[in-house]
Amino acid sequence: AEFIWKVNKKHSFTFDVQAQLTEEDFGSWVFGQIEYNIAPWFSISVSDMYNYKPNPERIPEKVHYYQFFTSFTYSSHVLTLAYMKQVAGIICTGGVCRYEPAFSGVRFTLNSTF
Repeated sequence: AEFIWKVNKKHSFTFDVQAQLTEEDFGSWVFGQIEYNIAPWFSISVSDMYNYKPNPERIPEKVHYYQFFTSFTYSSHVLTLAYMKQVAGIICTGGVCRYEPAFSGVRFTLNSTF
């Protein structure tokens, strides 16, 4: 479920909640995110993905995968900075999918279009 609250023309909040219920693979998960946007140049969000019922064959314990994220856009450049804990798996962004290993720490990204 996703809910967007448009405060005015430039400011908005996005609330997102997701769940995966399964006993296979890594088990059952719940995800929540709160995002604040100042259009068109700034975004900040906090999220947590939690395997509340893990498959003991793949993950022996319950784990929180948190993320603190900020993004700044100027012209055709996008800078992002995130402090996160990421589960290993396939990550898809903009139609491009790739495998990423488990990761915990700071991630800085600069994307430029020309």
